[in-house]
Amino acid sequence: MGCGGSKAPKQEAMPVIASNLTTVEEVFAAAASGNANVTGRVMASCLEQNKELIANLQTQKKPIRYLIDHLQSTDVGSVFTLAEINGMLNDTKSFESLFARCDLNNDGNITSTELAKALEEEKELVEAFKKLGKPIVYVMAYLKEHSDSITLEEFRAILHDEDSFEALFAKCDLDADGQLSQDEIATALADNPELVAKMKAANMPVERLLEHLKAKNQEKISLEEFRELIHHELADASTATAEPVVAAEEEKTPAADAEAPAAAVETPAAEAGPVLTDWEKMMASVTADYHARIHALFVKLDGDSDGDLTVTELTKIVGSANTKLGFEAKAFMDWYDGGDATDGQLSVEEFRYYLGDLASANTVIEGGDVSTQKLNLVKILDQYEELVAK
Repeated sequence: MGCGGSKAPKQEAMPVIASNLTTVEEVFAAAASGNANVTGRVMASCLEQNKELIANLQTQKKPIRYLIDHLQSTDVGSVFTLAEINGMLNDTKSFESLFARCDLNNDGNITSTELAKALEEEKELVEAFKKLGKPIVYVMAYLKEHSDSITLEEFRAILHDEDSFEALFAKCDLDADGQLSQDEIATALADNPELVAKMKAANMPVERLLEHLKAKNQEKISLEEFRELIHHELADASTATAEPVVAAEEEKTPAADAEAPAAAVETPAAEAGPVLTDWEKMMASVTADYHARIHALFVKLDGDSDGDLTVTELTKIVGSANTKLGFEAKAFMDWYDGGDATDGQLSVEEFRYYLGDLASANTVIEGGDVSTQKLNLVKILDQYEELVAK
């Protein structure tokens, strides 16, 4: 909802008006008492006094509940005209309007069942979501994957998130049918290297996906199938490709070296990647869908482009952001600059762990659960990106 109007010099007392008014225009006239505008809080109070009008507007799928919340949250003295209020109420392209049209029982949450029914009853919703770059099938997929019920704030975060698994899949899905075809993947690989890079960063191996589909003689794959494939077959294939390399190295060992088996055994172990701790695995899980966005933020902070963040480079965001849990730059550097290569700087991986931990900490403080961690991460990224842009 857009913030309206100008400032009035003083806050008005909350008037008591008739509770049987049937239109927003009548409520505005009573609240404004002949003036051309009214403060947001007074208008919200007068609307609240007319419960039947609110119920009727909800039946018409107008975002009246969110309009009232917005008016109540405005600064003391902020005033609105009737045209501004009606404009917010009748803006069919706003997040609030889309949410209200999908919230069939008007309880302030959307479920996958409500989305499916809303889509069936109101075909225009398909185009509305497409114009936002988020076909409704992907909002549905997000609900099924992360949580079966979302609030307006979570709904807005989903539609704003450009680097989630669902959003990247949707960008590659050119005909918005909910599936990736071999042609669509080939087009992305040929014409959209930026999208391909983001998909790779989000653990979406599009080249191997195309190879898999061709090998299986499968024309298309759905979002759910792709996600399952990444966690199983494609992951297994990646592991399998490493095994012949070890075997080949062992075959090259001359017979004369047979008396030193220990060295031959140690070689693969030395080449293996670091074993993640349970905490690192958890942080990796929280940030998995946002690698591209985190990397972009990292690059902007890395002023000398050396691939690491120093205390000085981190100062712009650490301690400046209005998060529920913050860290002094030096203190958290000591904590997050972990592993054997402690160097007083953060790598991009360590930076991801920091962001994931901050999102998790905010969730604990709020009394939330695992399903809200990614929403908190999006909020933190929004805030940090805004700080970096200043």
